[in-house]
Amino acid sequence: MIGVQFVGVKSLSKPGMVRTAARHNLREIQAELGATSHIDSNRTHLNEVLFGPYDADGVSALAKSLMSAAGISKLRKDAVRAVELVVGLPPASGIDTEAFFADALAWARNFFDVPVLSAVVHVDEDAPHIHVLLLPLVAGRMVGSAVMGNRSRLQAMHADFHAKVGSRYGLARANPAKRLTGDIRRKAARTALECIVDAPQRMREPNVMHALLDVVAAKPEQVLAALGLSVPVGSDEKRTKEWIRIWTKPQKCESRTKPIGVVSPFAIEVDCANAAEVNSVEDGDANSYPVYRGSSPTPPEAVTYSRETDERESSQWDESRGEFREVPRSNNGEARREVRRLLSASREEREDSCEPLEQEEPEEVA
Repeated sequence: MIGVQFVGVKSLSKPGMVRTAARHNLREIQAELGATSHIDSNRTHLNEVLFGPYDADGVSALAKSLMSAAGISKLRKDAVRAVELVVGLPPASGIDTEAFFADALAWARNFFDVPVLSAVVHVDEDAPHIHVLLLPLVAGRMVGSAVMGNRSRLQAMHADFHAKVGSRYGLARANPAKRLTGDIRRKAARTALECIVDAPQRMREPNVMHALLDVVAAKPEQVLAALGLSVPVGSDEKRTKEWIRIWTKPQKCESRTKPIGVVSPFAIEVDCANAAEVNSVEDGDANSYPVYRGSSPTPPEAVTYSRETDERESSQWDESRGEFREVPRSNNGEARREVRRLLSASREEREDSCEPLEQEEPEEVA
């Protein structure tokens, strides 16, 4: 066997993901072609479009036209817009990539039985592979679940591809990932190391070299420390770009509205009286720098507070004694006497005001 086949599939559900995936596959994203990218821009021209438009806008337009022809005008937010299939070969496998990927595309058409939007072969990365964008259009409906399927369908997909394509090119089917115990891991590592020590020339084989690179890349610190080497220092371009994006991101103005009211802008005044003196003072005299003063805050209006409880009114508070005055209860004898006195006085006042006026006797006329 030359190596292990790689077959992967994923759904694209977000709006605009068809165009975004096509931009990556057709190398229209310039940010992916930088010096620190995993893409070798010197080999990008060797990539090949096996099917579909040569630009991302054309791929997106093709998807829309196929849906429109099926009478589909709107999709749900969580609807699957496309399914992307990736089939890869081991690095430096020696397999005829042109024939292999042509057979892989033909297999995808027959197995999924849905429209193909785009098929692009990439040879500008570590391992050659093909991206196939599929439109999950089944019987006039967009049903991504029918194309993706469940775990059983994925296993059937791997088995069918190996039977019809992978085995013809000498590829092995990947075994399901198993959780190995620590003892088994150590024995496997010792076996691999003994093989390399006994036959150092095996290190020059591309498959062995790439496999060891992947293993060492997982935890390079331990290997470098054992060899007495230090970890290379380099700039993390992605992290730097992220920090630049955060610090240069436009921010909203701070709201001046507070929960307790609106705060007026705080003016800062510069006392220019000492500004002329600053130029004549030697450097280092911190006491002669201009004085920055803030405008004095407006004093709040005087507020009169009153002491009051649920049982006592504020008028019953005695400021001199610092306590509430006791008011006679309604059933107290003193209160009853006070009420009678007030009623009696009120009655007398009314009687006095109602007395008839004395009439003067008329004078006798002589």
